[in-house]
Amino acid sequence: MSEDYAFKDYNQYSSPQLAVMMRMSNAFHNALNNARILTNSTIFIADYGSSECLNSLLFFKDSFAPFRETSQQPILLFHNDLPTNNWTKSFKTILEHQNSYVNLPNIYFSSIGRSFFNQILPDSSVHIGFSSLAFHFLSEDLCAPDHALASSSVDQEFKERIVKFAHEDLINLLELRYKELVDHGVLLMQFAGENMDIGVYLHEANEKAYEKGIINREEKRNLSTGSYGRTTEEVQRALDIEREKFKVLYISKEKIPMFNEKNEKNIEVFLGLCRGFLGFKLQKSVRRTDEERNQILKFYIDELLDIFERRDHQLLTDIYIISLEKIPKER
Repeated sequence: MSEDYAFKDYNQYSSPQLAVMMRMSNAFHNALNNARILTNSTIFIADYGSSECLNSLLFFKDSFAPFRETSQQPILLFHNDLPTNNWTKSFKTILEHQNSYVNLPNIYFSSIGRSFFNQILPDSSVHIGFSSLAFHFLSEDLCAPDHALASSSVDQEFKERIVKFAHEDLINLLELRYKELVDHGVLLMQFAGENMDIGVYLHEANEKAYEKGIINREEKRNLSTGSYGRTTEEVQRALDIEREKFKVLYISKEKIPMFNEKNEKNIEVFLGLCRGFLGFKLQKSVRRTDEERNQILKFYIDELLDIFERRDHQLLTDIYIISLEKIPKER
C-alpha cells in the first residue's frame, strides 16, 4: 500500500475503543479487590487482544493508581496478541508514555505473541483475565456471501455454519480461560454484539463499489469485518453450557455510540480506523496492483465518510460487558 493510504498507527486512532473500555472500570476494580483476597503475593493479569497497548496502559494506569493507595502487592501483566502484532511499538508505548502504569511501583509486564484461541498461560496461574473488544473476532475469517457483517447474513446455509462456528469459538475461549484462571479468579470481557454500524456502513460501501464495477463478487465477499456479533441468546447459551465452571457476576448489553460528538477530530479518527482496516483487508484479500488497491481504498474512504456524515457520526455498536468467576472443581 502507498504512503497515502497505508495504516500507520493503530494507537493514533484508538480513542473510541478506549472510551468503550473505560466502561469496565468498576468491574475491573472489583476483580482487583478480589485478586487481593486470593493471593498475598504477585497478582497475575492476562490482557487478551492488547494490540499496540496504548489503551491497555491507560486503562490499567487508571485502575492501578487507586489500588496502590491501599496495597503494594506486585502486579504482573501479560499483554497478549497475535505474533504479527507490532510488539516493538507496544513496548515503546508502555515504557515511554508519560501516563503508563510502569510509572507506578511494583508493576511489571511481559508479552505473549500467540492467538488467544490457544492456552497461553499455565493452568491455575491467572487472577484476572481481561479482554476488551477482541472476543468478537473468530478463529477463522469467515465471510458471508451477502453481507459485510457475518451476523447480518440471511443466507441460510452460511447462517447455520457461522452460528455454530461462533458458538464453538466462544465455548473454546471460555474453556481455555477456565484452565488459566486460579480458583475464584475473574474473567472480565467486553465484546461487540450483533448490531454494529461499521458492518452496515461497509456493506453499503461494498454494494456501491460492486455496482460500479470497482470490485468483483469475490472481492466484495472478502471485504468483510472479520468478526461476529453474537445475539443475547447465543451468549446466554454458551454461559448456560459453562454454568458449572463459571459464576456470572455481572452481565450487561448496551447500544453505545463510538463517537459522542460531531467534530473534525472524530472524522479524522473514523477515517484513520477505516484506512487501517481496509488497507489490511485489501492487502490480504484483493489481488490487484498497489495502484489499483489505492484507488479502491480511496473510493471506500469517500463512501464511508459520506455514510458517517449522513448517520450523524455516532457509529452505534452493541457492547457486552461480562464478568465471570471461576468455580473450583469438586475435589
